[in-house]
Amino acid sequence: MHSPFYRSGGNRAFSVLEVLVVVAVLSIAFISVAKFAGTREAAGAHKLRQTTKALNQSIEVYLASGGKIDPDWGAVEVIGALKARARSERQHRIVGLTENMVDQRLGFEESSGERELKAVWDASAKRFQLVETAAAGITDFQLSDANIPAEGMEDERATGLLFADTGHWVWDYQDRSNGGPARGPTPVTSQPPAGGGAPPTGGGPTELAAPTFSHAAGEYVFSDFDLPVVISAGDNTPGTFQIFYRLGAGPFRLYNGNPLSVPQGSDLVAYAKSVNASSYADSPLSVASYNVEPFQLSPPTITANHPHFDSGSRPTIRITLTDPNDSRVPSTMRYRVEGGPWTAYSGAFDLDVATFASGAQIEAAVFGDQPWVQDSIASGLLLPVKLQPPVFAVESLDFVEAEVTLTNPNPVGSSLMRHQTMALPSSPYGAETLYAGAMVYRGEDYPDGGVRVSARSTASSERFLDSDPATVDVPLVDPDDWSLDGGASGTFANGVGLPSMDESYSVDGSMFSWGTPTFPNWNRSVAEFTGNDFTGAVPGAIFKIGEIHYFNGDILGGTGANGVDLSVNLQLGFGQNVPFTVPLELINVPNNTGSQAGDADFVKINYNAPPPQVELFGKPYRVILGFGQTSANGYSSVSQFHVFENESASADVHAVVAPPAVANAIWHYLRFGGSVLPGG
Repeated sequence: MHSPFYRSGGNRAFSVLEVLVVVAVLSIAFISVAKFAGTREAAGAHKLRQTTKALNQSIEVYLASGGKIDPDWGAVEVIGALKARARSERQHRIVGLTENMVDQRLGFEESSGERELKAVWDASAKRFQLVETAAAGITDFQLSDANIPAEGMEDERATGLLFADTGHWVWDYQDRSNGGPARGPTPVTSQPPAGGGAPPTGGGPTELAAPTFSHAAGEYVFSDFDLPVVISAGDNTPGTFQIFYRLGAGPFRLYNGNPLSVPQGSDLVAYAKSVNASSYADSPLSVASYNVEPFQLSPPTITANHPHFDSGSRPTIRITLTDPNDSRVPSTMRYRVEGGPWTAYSGAFDLDVATFASGAQIEAAVFGDQPWVQDSIASGLLLPVKLQPPVFAVESLDFVEAEVTLTNPNPVGSSLMRHQTMALPSSPYGAETLYAGAMVYRGEDYPDGGVRVSARSTASSERFLDSDPATVDVPLVDPDDWSLDGGASGTFANGVGLPSMDESYSVDGSMFSWGTPTFPNWNRSVAEFTGNDFTGAVPGAIFKIGEIHYFNGDILGGTGANGVDLSVNLQLGFGQNVPFTVPLELINVPNNTGSQAGDADFVKINYNAPPPQVELFGKPYRVILGFGQTSANGYSSVSQFHVFENESASADVHAVVAPPAVANAIWHYLRFGGSVLPGG
C-alpha cells in the first residue's frame, strides 16, 4: 500500500484543495458568458466583478504554490506570471499545482477619463481591487488567441515542501518558522490508518487527522460576519497534538479553543501538529475561505422639505438622503440632479428654482465598494415647479368697453392659460376655456356692475403644477343707464393778484389764504374746500360734492388775491377718477357802504370760460359747479358766495354732470344771468 504522498511513475491523485483550485481556475475560462439577473447592474459590470474575484483566487493559489510577484509589477506582468508553468525540471518535485493558473488566452482592456467600475492592481495587497474611478483601470477581461504567449513561459516556484529528488524520503523539508509543519524528513513506509488513533505497533508514525471547522467554507450573508468559527480536533487522540491556525496571510498561531472572529473575505488554515514525532505525523492542512454572499444594496430614501418649487413662496428646497443599509457595508451613497455627474453625498443640500426653472429630477443610489456588494437601484424624486398665474392687462378701460389680455410668466412650453368669467356682483362662473387672445367685454352685456375674469396656468408636463387662479374685476356700465357713487376732493392753486399779493397754501392744497391784515392782531382772508361722498348721481341732476369755508379778513389794499383755481377730483366707486378745474374770482369789496351785505367780500364762479369736459363710460360730459345753501354770516347765488366782513361762513358746492348739449345750454343760461343751477 502506497502513501498518498508517494509519487509513482509521475502519477498521483488530486487532493480536495487541488480540486477547489482547479474550479477557481476554470472559472476564468467562462468570463465571456457572465450574466446577471434580478439587479440593475449591466452584464459587463457583473462579468468584471466575477472575473476579478476568480483572478484574485488564482493569485492566492499561485502564491501558495511558490509563485512570486514583484512589488513593481503591474497588471500585465501579474497576468503573465499566472500564465507561466513551474520550471520543467522541478515540476515533478512540487507539492501543488505546477501548470499555468489562468487561461493562456486571457487579456484585458484599459480605459481612463470616464468614471466607471474598473479593476486596478494593488501591489501592496497583491490583488486586483474593484473601484469606481475616472483614472486608468481595467474595464473588461477577454479571451483571445492573440493573447497566447509565443513561447511557453516558465517560472521558479519557491516552496518549503518538495518531493524528494533522491534518497529514501518521500519529500524534502526546508526549515520554516512560526509554527509551520515539523522540520526534517519523515519516512513513510505504509499507508496510515484513517483518523489519528493510537499508533500501530509496527511501522512509521501515524498521520494526524486534519482539524475541522464549525462553519464550512463558502458564502454567508453579510450580517453573519465576523463569523465565529470553532476549530475541532477531529478524531485525534487528546494529548497527541496541538492545533495551529492562521487567518489570511498572517503567521500560524496556537489555537486556544475559543471561537475565532473571521472577517469576510478571509481564508482560515489549520493543522494538527504532532507533539510526538516518533508516533504521529502532522496532519494535512484544513483550508476554508469565507466570503460574503453577493447581495444588492437597498436604494436610499430621498426626502425634500417641500414637495415642489414656488418662485414666490418656496424658491429653495432642501434635500436629505437616508441610507437604509447596514452601516458596516462598504458602500458610498451618491446622487445626481437632472442626469448630471454622480456626487458623493456628504449632507443635506439645497436646490433653487432659479437654477431649475423647469423642475429638478433627483436620483440617488448606494454604490458597493466591494465586488460582493452590488449597487442598489436608483431611487428618484421629481420636484416640480408650481406655475405662476397669468398676468392681467386691462386696456381702454372706459367702463363701457374693456379689453383684457393675459401674459404667461412661466417658461416657454411649460403651460397653457385658461380663463372663465362671471358677471358682477355675483353669479356662477362660466365654462373654463383656453386663452386664445384678447377678450373684449361690454357694459351692455354686463349691466349690473361688470365682469370678473379668473385665469390660471395649467401644466403641460409632470414637471409643473397648475397655478392658483388669479382674478381681476372689470367694472362696466351700460352707457344708457348709469349713476355715480363716490367722493370728491379739491385743492387750490395759481393765485392771481398784484405783484404785492400776499398768498399761502396748506400742505395738502385744500386751504388758500391771502392778504396782509390791516392791524397786527387781525386775520387774513382764508378759503378752504372740503369734499364729501355722494351716491346716485345721474346725468343732468344736481348733487353736492362739498363745501367752501370762507373767512373774510380785513386786509391792506394791494396785498389780496383777485382769483384762484379750484381743482376737483371725483373719485367714482368703480375706480375711475374724474378730474377737472374751475377758475374762481375773489372779489374784495371796499368797506364803505355802511351795511354788512354791502361790504361783504365774495367768491365768484367764472362762467365766461366754458365748463370743463370729462369722459365717463366712453362718452364726453361737462361738469358745471354752483353754490347752494350757506351758513350764518353769508349768502349766495348760484355763481357767488358772499361773507360778511371779519366773519366766517360756509356754502354748499353743487355739481351737474351732463352731456355736452345739455351742459352747454345750462352754461349759457348761467352766463347770461341765470340765478339757479338747473337740475335741482
